[in-house]
Amino acid sequence: AKAALHKAKKAAKAVESSSVGSNEEKTEVPSQEEQTIHQKMTKLIEEKAPGSAVPQEGEEEACIYIKPESWESLAPILRNDEAMDFDSLQCITGMDMGEGILESRYNFHSMKLRHAIEIRIAVPVEKPDIYSIEKIWRIGDWFEREVYDMFGIIFTGHRNLKRMLLPDDWEGWP
Repeated sequence: AKAALHKAKKAAKAVESSSVGSNEEKTEVPSQEEQTIHQKMTKLIEEKAPGSAVPQEGEEEACIYIKPESWESLAPILRNDEAMDFDSLQCITGMDMGEGILESRYNFHSMKLRHAIEIRIAVPVEKPDIYSIEKIWRIGDWFEREVYDMFGIIFTGHRNLKRMLLPDDWEGWP
């Protein structure tokens, strides 16, 4: 998957550089797609599942925050909608944000459309429940189990949510 992603990025750069005219001033300006992919996907998400995205002002990182209660209906849309077509789940990462907040971060890539996004879902430590996507993207099985094992995020609907790194009798979350 990493090799395919690298190849897709390299091909996109080649196309971009070949489309620049010889009399135009060459400056290193990110393409419009790079500048707005998260904005485009946020707009599509809001069209398909209104109220799912959490508005972020001043967020410098390129990501989309999603409400936990919207994830079950939104995840299949990310995979199956022709305008999104996120056929590849690259990674799921858990984060302890402090102040009683845990985050699950999902990195998705579309091999066909050659775009990528990061989805973030924040949940309180007291109720760390997020819908499991392991039935939509099978590789999510291992990623979710690791995040569960390290952070205690409970992926509801997961077919085999159990520890995979720590001993079964380990108490708490590292």
